[in-house]
Amino acid sequence: MAEAAEPILVQVDPDLKELIPEFLRHRHDDVAALRNAIALGHRLRGTGGGYGFDALTDLDHHLEDAARAEDAPAVRKWTDDLASYLDRVVVV
Repeated sequence: MAEAAEPILVQVDPDLKELIPEFLRHRHDDVAALRNAIALGHRLRGTGGGYGFDALTDLDHHLEDAARAEDAPAVRKWTDDLASYLDRVVVV
């Protein structure tokens, strides 16, 4: 059975104490979103090349790596790049 992790004690400004539970709930939501981005990036990465969209696979690789690193700015950047690619791709 896994041992419980040590608690991390953080002292907060008493004026913010009421806001902390909601703040932490939002951070948990952020983690869930990043984990979803990892799963999405992995799924997209696995399918792009099979259809001849190697650049899509590369973009998805970067997106997956950024999500795994929990790097929200990089996730945003690679998501924007992915959207731009999809908006501009022309099948010939």
